[in-house]
Amino acid sequence: MRRRRLGRRYHQAIAECLCDIDPLTAERKGSCFAAYKGKISVDISITPRSLHASRCLCDLDMVSKTLWPCFPCEFHVILPLDNTWKEKLCIECVDGTGHCPMRFYRGNQKYEDIMDLVDLCLCHKEYNHCVANPEDGVIVEISPTDELDTLNITARSEAQLRVKQKSTTTTTTEAPQVTQALGFENLTDEIAIVTQAQQNLMFAVGAMTPEQKEGMSHQLDEFVLKCSFNQKDCDMENDFTLYYDNTYGNCYTFNHGGASSHRAGANYGLRILLYANVSEYLPTSESVGFRITVHDKHIVPFPDAFGYSAPTGFMSSYGVRM
Repeated sequence: MRRRRLGRRYHQAIAECLCDIDPLTAERKGSCFAAYKGKISVDISITPRSLHASRCLCDLDMVSKTLWPCFPCEFHVILPLDNTWKEKLCIECVDGTGHCPMRFYRGNQKYEDIMDLVDLCLCHKEYNHCVANPEDGVIVEISPTDELDTLNITARSEAQLRVKQKSTTTTTTEAPQVTQALGFENLTDEIAIVTQAQQNLMFAVGAMTPEQKEGMSHQLDEFVLKCSFNQKDCDMENDFTLYYDNTYGNCYTFNHGGASSHRAGANYGLRILLYANVSEYLPTSESVGFRITVHDKHIVPFPDAFGYSAPTGFMSSYGVRM
């Protein structure tokens, strides 16, 4: 493995960050704010923001000592939930800097055959530039207590590499009886493994107390951003009641008291804006979105079997014919 270039200016870095989320559309506004020592604070009293914690991949500039831009990136998950960084084959990277314009290789040859002519890089459409992959294959991690002015990026990457190698060499094969007990024996297909892992999680969470299970799942105030019924604001404390589902966690039942709309039509029904916090999704999550079930208030809902899926980023409409 090659040693990291000492004079390189731009590096890929992982950092904790705060992302400004539009409360109406649930869309992220521009670059997120990375957390590191000496970072200028964000004054939300002057410019109101709806900030949500996440984990970002950033462009680390070793000359200006800044982490910008930063965009959410989920690592080590089966499905990329919010990975807006894309790996490309860049053909015009500036030698020794790590900076690459958005010009890519369009041929059909494998990377191994043209690796002397191109560079692997991570690109973001909102940034309109790319950052070349590190020579040693290690993306440095920046903590909120790090000072970029004194950061030795070569020493940091080598330390992370030693920890990775140590953890790799000390890893042992899981006992066959454990694999069999968890149901992973003879499973090789990724979908089958994920399905079995989901079942194991349900059994593990099922052993917890109701308070522990409800505390692990999303709360109503962070889940529901906007709500109206019959063209009036919802009473969040009285209009919703909590129902815990073994598959989806905390679910919230609306109209459990039997309120009725004065008129028919979508404008007089339930209109609601929900927020999906992707940073809290588990690696076993297969998709991002919501599950909706229409049921009688005297009947226990089964969203897994009789629910309807609503994706993020779209307006979904559901009608009920009596």
